[in-house]
Amino acid sequence: MSTFLHPGHFVDIEIPVFRGQPLLVARNDVEYEFYLNWLADHLYQDKPTEQDETPATLKNREFQARCLGDSVFYHLLYCIEPYEWYMSNGTDYNTAFKDMESQHAELYKNEISKYPDDIDSLDTWINPEIWENALREYQEQKDIKAIHADLGYRGELSQMLDGINKHEARYSILNNFYRSFNEEASK
Repeated sequence: MSTFLHPGHFVDIEIPVFRGQPLLVARNDVEYEFYLNWLADHLYQDKPTEQDETPATLKNREFQARCLGDSVFYHLLYCIEPYEWYMSNGTDYNTAFKDMESQHAELYKNEISKYPDDIDSLDTWINPEIWENALREYQEQKDIKAIHADLGYRGELSQMLDGINKHEARYSILNNFYRSFNEEASK
């Protein structure tokens, strides 16, 4: 599996209640701001510490959050979504492998490149490690009704908020995560 992508772990799946209903997805700016304000406190519960919140520290955490947002998007795009259909239909690894092998061969049958690295190897599309992680994530999240990019990555985000006592700074870090994720998704 590609090491720069962060697999999700769906341990904390709590979501807030907004206007009497679980906030399953943020559909507008009001819901988004409510959700990030809630998340900034939720991920920081019982963690206040005496740490220097210098502008450099905050800038570094915001950068880390943007990197994580990018990575989460590409992890979903390349390491989860291609397999969800197979898993939802109960397809086993060998059948999925054969199908993807056929797709790979069709896609690259006329490819000629001076640079062999331009052509993805089949192993980057599907291998037992990628399949097992995708299956684990599929199983962990299949009954989750909420659609928030931070689900599965709250451990990493919580670490980024560690020692950041100001709510506004925590909000900014989370906003950077979501802004980066959404920018990649809109390309």
